[in-house]
Amino acid sequence: MASQGVFSFEAAELVVPSEVTLDTSFVVHALVRGEKHHEGARAFLERLAEEGTALAFNEMGAAGLSSYDAIHAATAEYVGSRTLVTTDIAFASVPPRRLALYTSANRVGRCRAIRSA
Repeated sequence: MASQGVFSFEAAELVVPSEVTLDTSFVVHALVRGEKHHEGARAFLERLAEEGTALAFNEMGAAGLSSYDAIHAATAEYVGSRTLVTTDIAFASVPPRRLALYTSANRVGRCRAIRSA
C-alpha cells in the first residue's frame, strides 16, 4: 500500500522533517508515562529535539474534523510545516497533499486506508 502521506513516528528510518505541528494527543503520549504510545512518542520527541526541528503546537485543542482538530490542521498549514505528529486517526481525512501524518505504527494502516478511500 502506498504511504498516502502517513508514516510511523516509531520507524527508525523515518526522515525527521525540519518543522512539524504537534497534536495534543501526541504530546500527552510523549509526556505521560503509562500512556499506550509513551515510549515511541517520547523517543520521537527526543529525535525532533536532537535534529533541531521547529515545533508548532496549538493547545486550543476542513475535512470532517472536530473544531479542535481543525485548529491543529490549520496551524500546520499556517506555519508551513505540512506535517502533523499525532495519535489521532481523524487527521487521516485531511488530504495528503495538505498534511503528512506521523503516527504510531499500529495506526499507520488505518490512516492509509482512510486516505485511499
